[in-house]
Amino acid sequence: MIVEIKSEGQWRIVELAGDIKVEEAGVLREKMLDLIDHGKDHIIIDFTRVDFIDSTGLGVLVGIHKRIKMVNGELVIRGTKGSIRDIFELTRLNQIFTME
Repeated sequence: MIVEIKSEGQWRIVELAGDIKVEEAGVLREKMLDLIDHGKDHIIIDFTRVDFIDSTGLGVLVGIHKRIKMVNGELVIRGTKGSIRDIFELTRLNQIFTME
């Protein structure tokens, strides 16, 4: 998994690439928590280049979503397609997250 973080005004764009599996989920969690702990609570996660996400990766996203809501921030999921979009729909996470 590759993680690139960019800034657009108050938003942090987290661009992901590759697979988000058990091995990578901890890295993603730490990077996201670091952003939130440093007051960056408006985050867009871009899934355009993500090929696969497992249940651990989804769990990390749910935890990050809860953490951002606790600080009155916003989390947006962007660019899901194909099987990634299907996973969000099957798990009904598309009803929890703001999806673009």
